[in-house]
Amino acid sequence: GLPVVLGSMDVMCTGLGCGLFGGNAEVGVSILGSTGMHMRALAEPAAFVRSEGLTGYCVIAPGARGAAQVQTHMAARLNIDWVADLARQSMALLGESRSRAQVVAALDALVDGARPAAALFHPFISMAGERGPFTDTTARASLLGLDRSVGLGELARAVFEGVGFAARDCYEAIGGPPAEIRIAGGVAKAAPMKRILAACLDRPVVCVAQPEAGAAGAAMMAAVNRGLFDGIGQAVDAWIGPLLQEPVLPDPALTRLYAAHFPLYRSTYAALPPFWHRLHAVREAVHAA
Repeated sequence: GLPVVLGSMDVMCTGLGCGLFGGNAEVGVSILGSTGMHMRALAEPAAFVRSEGLTGYCVIAPGARGAAQVQTHMAARLNIDWVADLARQSMALLGESRSRAQVVAALDALVDGARPAAALFHPFISMAGERGPFTDTTARASLLGLDRSVGLGELARAVFEGVGFAARDCYEAIGGPPAEIRIAGGVAKAAPMKRILAACLDRPVVCVAQPEAGAAGAAMMAAVNRGLFDGIGQAVDAWIGPLLQEPVLPDPALTRLYAAHFPLYRSTYAALPPFWHRLHAVREAVHAA
């Protein structure tokens, strides 16, 4: 007699837990975990916009007629973990030990006080390369525009900004950022990331006071299936609406600055594949030898 309800994939459950299908088609959801997942609601699957690089995918909405168009990049939090680990290694040279969580928390204040756009970072830190909005297993991170004025704060901020530019890149591949962006995932807890993402996308960013959005989405599906709600939209209104936090609005000056740098972000990485491929070939040859 125990009801068993089949849940959806983790990404879709998290989207549901952030209110993706709450009756507002202009809500997008960004999941900034180890990877970056960006999605927008579609009224119907036929509204799917095929990306130029043929990346991303379409997921049918559970219990609804709509769908979600999803675009992903390989690394979000992985980039921030990388720069945090560099800081930890520097501290270890002086005999000090801190956890990664402690260093990441300290980076928040450092990033807030650093000059924006002091360097340009491509967040392709994963050893698996990149998967969206382009696919290249040899893609690797790069840091451009350095001079002696770039300190640890500017370096860390450039990494955060690179994650923001990657989000913008993914949304551009699926029709542009929706009117409002809901965020989930570990990086979403960082106040600087919220402000940087809002400025990169030129959209208000809203957190949901729900520590496990994916679990909430799965529970909502079960609740709708068992007749506790008439549909997903009603479940979102009851369970997610009261948990929406105040939006982080894009800072106009920062938005203009990032709008000027975003084309540079795209054009520079677009010129790098020949280098990535050559570097990969050289490394493979050395490894084989």
